[in-house]
Amino acid sequence: MPYSQNEILAEITKNFATISNVTVSIFDANKNCVVSGSDNIPFCEALRKNKNLHIKCLECDKIGFKGCSATKKPYLYHCHMGLVEITAPIMFGDTLIGYIIIGQFSDQPDKSEIKKAVVETSKKYGFNADNLLTYVDDIPCPGDAYINALSQLVEMCAGYIWLKNILNLGERDLAMEIRLYIASHLGEDLSVGVLCNKYGLSQTALYQLFKKSFGASVIQIIRNERISKAKELLRESKISISEVAQQVGIPDANYFTRTFKQVTGKTPKQYAKTIDL
Repeated sequence: MPYSQNEILAEITKNFATISNVTVSIFDANKNCVVSGSDNIPFCEALRKNKNLHIKCLECDKIGFKGCSATKKPYLYHCHMGLVEITAPIMFGDTLIGYIIIGQFSDQPDKSEIKKAVVETSKKYGFNADNLLTYVDDIPCPGDAYINALSQLVEMCAGYIWLKNILNLGERDLAMEIRLYIASHLGEDLSVGVLCNKYGLSQTALYQLFKKSFGASVIQIIRNERISKAKELLRESKISISEVAQQVGIPDANYFTRTFKQVTGKTPKQYAKTIDL
């Protein structure tokens, strides 16, 4: 019986974790977890049993996604407890189709700062720090050479997943590739002519492809992706509405406001006010 995509990915993460002694998880382009590796670090396993700290861990994942999306390279960062994590992109040509997250370990032999963070966090969230503190000294500290090698290894693993078409785009490969390109280039020219030239399609073929795959026109998809990104920026950023419009590729602020209201039922200013409530 042939293995499913998830079974193959689970085997890859298991083997990677066995070799590297780190936790490995794989996410799709929408940042949904496809395969979640088992924690190899007792400290992190115990940490995530606290609901508030688990949420903090998920927020750190977002930092990795953002940095990785911007660089299209493995992105190393420190989590809220000071441990190192690495997020690497899985690419389909120029399009990011998924992520690998590995961790966690320390890049500081002296664990006093981690212990201090445990004590301060326990006071903030009201739990007993003793259990977590017992695991701190066991957190691996492999050194810079190991971390650099691990970064290269996870990049190679991401390339292998793409090469073997394990994390594939399903039956709608071309349509999904174009849609992923749209989502990652919202601030650029996404006219039908540009997309047709990039993918070697006629306008009719492009329209038919999107209608069949998504039940909407390519123009509708571009508009919806831009407004979806605009909502995200309004939720997470402190930039002005005109700057949001620029970043999502609708530089005419009046047109942006009309389009935003057409899609969401609210103007950008009204939407921003609901976030602050």
